[in-house]
Amino acid sequence: MDTVRAVIFDLDDTLYSYEAADEVAFAAVADYAKKRFGLEPERTRELHDQCFARQKRELGDDNAGIHSRIVRFEKFLEELKKPVFPHALNLTDLYWNTFLDHMTPEPGITELLRVLRLRGIQTVVGTNMTSYIQYRKIAKLGIGQYIDTVLTSEEAGAEKPSLKFFLFLLTKLGRAPGECVYIGDNARRDYEGAENAGIPAVWYAAKPGVHPEEEEKTVHRITDYSSCLKEDGIDLGGIFISYR
Repeated sequence: MDTVRAVIFDLDDTLYSYEAADEVAFAAVADYAKKRFGLEPERTRELHDQCFARQKRELGDDNAGIHSRIVRFEKFLEELKKPVFPHALNLTDLYWNTFLDHMTPEPGITELLRVLRLRGIQTVVGTNMTSYIQYRKIAKLGIGQYIDTVLTSEEAGAEKPSLKFFLFLLTKLGRAPGECVYIGDNARRDYEGAENAGIPAVWYAAKPGVHPEEEEKTVHRITDYSSCLKEDGIDLGGIFISYR
């Protein structure tokens, strides 16, 4: 492995808890649907998930458009035979504004990013989803000043774990695979995707034991960012960046 010049982070469930923010945001959507359309929360969830499945069938899994909430709510309203105006925009704004308001950085990540910046290590976000909302998330987390650049699947034209995504990332950074480390929470999309492109990968396992089948696939693992900072360097689950 070459000297590490860049550390690349996934965003959702790696720099913050997507699940926690989504739970509150979807509750706000369900409340809207209850008041406007008389839907019970269970029915709202069921119909939302059906529309998400339809979105993936129509666009294909390797397309950042599958993450678009306004497209999903448009389909949701079509199923209900309700007007898309003003509800599609209302629901989208309600979901994302609530989501952003309930995001908090993972413990220790801000300090790790700060130290990486001080040590001259390029810090990057490489993530699925559309660019605009991912930039808003980074800004909301208060870590934008530590991020050198961002690559989304919208920009790459492919979703992780596609090799195309990771090769695009290397080209954008102008780095050899061995000069980079990729950190993410998903063993298939993040860890295997990066490794298939020759990029050393680290699995962020904030909930150890929850996915034992994924743990078996990974060599380098971390469960919290605070433990990565050592007196003589940064230990990313066995990949060491020395301060010397």
